[in-house]
Amino acid sequence: MPHFFLMNESEMQEADGARQRARLHIRAFQILMEHKKYAHGICTLFDGLHQALNWFYLSHASVLNVTEEDARWPHELFKIVEQSDIADINFDFESFENLLARALRSDFDKMNPDFDHDKLWADIEKVFHALEILPFDLNSLPEVNEATMKAMKIN
Repeated sequence: MPHFFLMNESEMQEADGARQRARLHIRAFQILMEHKKYAHGICTLFDGLHQALNWFYLSHASVLNVTEEDARWPHELFKIVEQSDIADINFDFESFENLLARALRSDFDKMNPDFDHDKLWADIEKVFHALEILPFDLNSLPEVNEATMKAMKIN
């Protein structure tokens, strides 16, 4: 996980921790794409979206009018945010879940050597903007270290 070794969640509010994890996952996705680790990058980006949705939910819970039980899973969080009047999201979450399922197969990178990660990023970048995760200054994040790179299986 790209946030391992880079943040101490016990010192953060839950919402702040989710936002920081989302941002660290975005950066890790970009690093993984540079190294053509598409499957790992897709999984990382999905987790980043989950954290972004969680941050948005936690930050706007009082106006979203849903219970914590309603917001346990990424697809439930997405529906809650999508149906709210707070964020304007136009994204095919089901297709992203299907891409995630394909990425979890061990042969994804081999079977998709020319994966168009730029298109994926272009589609999801708008969601991160709507969820108020982007923009942010990459320099505001903790520096990537050797342990983080090892966790991402990049030597």
